[in-house]
Amino acid sequence: MNPIGKRQARSFANWAQKEGFLDPQPCADCGASEGVDKHHQDHDHPLAVVWLCRKCHFKRHKSERIPLSLEQIWKISDLLRVGVSKKWISEYLKIEPRIVSKCVRGWKYTQLPKLLQERAGIVP
Repeated sequence: MNPIGKRQARSFANWAQKEGFLDPQPCADCGASEGVDKHHQDHDHPLAVVWLCRKCHFKRHKSERIPLSLEQIWKISDLLRVGVSKKWISEYLKIEPRIVSKCVRGWKYTQLPKLLQERAGIVP
């Protein structure tokens, strides 16, 4: 999903919560009831949220990072640049579609230093 869709999903979920359509629930991971946030698994479904406390929300995002090699990221980026569909890429490379989407959304730039170190043999 593009960043505008992500923003719209958050905005709609915030509106729904304000209007009483979404009620905060205890953290789905640890059960904490204070300071819970909405977590979207899929921004195409803005009301399908998982309630997580700050700590678990951070852990969830950290666990969703996809460990790809720099070569795989470049391969996916090159295929996308020439117009190959995300669906075809995910089927051809046997990679989940959400991984391909993360490459599109720019998560690779936050992972780039780690991947460069990995490529150079600095990180196992």
